[in-house]
Amino acid sequence: KKKIKKSILQKIKISFASQLLFFKKNYKFTNNHNSDCRLASKKDIPQLKKIAIESTSNSRFAKDLKLPKIFRKSIRWFWLKNFFKGYRGSHLIVSVINKKIAGFLLILRKKYCWQIDLIVVKKGYQKKSVGSSLVNYFNNNFMKSFPKKIICGTQADNYKAINFYRKNNFVSSNKVYIYHLHR
Repeated sequence: KKKIKKSILQKIKISFASQLLFFKKNYKFTNNHNSDCRLASKKDIPQLKKIAIESTSNSRFAKDLKLPKIFRKSIRWFWLKNFFKGYRGSHLIVSVINKKIAGFLLILRKKYCWQIDLIVVKKGYQKKSVGSSLVNYFNNNFMKSFPKKIICGTQADNYKAINFYRKNNFVSSNKVYIYHLHR
């Protein structure tokens, strides 16, 4: 079996692999908000675009150097555009501080849970509880009714994200390997 698997992997030419850790959290009301949060609107698009293309991403797409640079830099912006077109996500929440968007949270509704698709905090607002405010806002306003669980994932080497999820009472659930195949 090992010889067969090895020869298949050699033929496929995997050029990037990442271990993805999953976390989950059940609904529990919390009173912690350090910023004003609300649902995003189309008037927010210019600010959201600016935040989305900042070079702070620690995603597997940004780390895979075989992907075109423009794709690696713009993937989050593509996801946001698709939200506004109605193709991706069910809720987009923004955190506002001094009339400026400090971060955003894109949520997908699954059959039995919610999923954090993307959470991004602008450089100058990181480590100021903006991400926690976004998660708490979603928790308090959308998780009261079914489904009462939210899941998320991040790379095993994204220590900032892992610490963030643990700080916000997410617990580890499982892990998988993600492969990027390039031909």
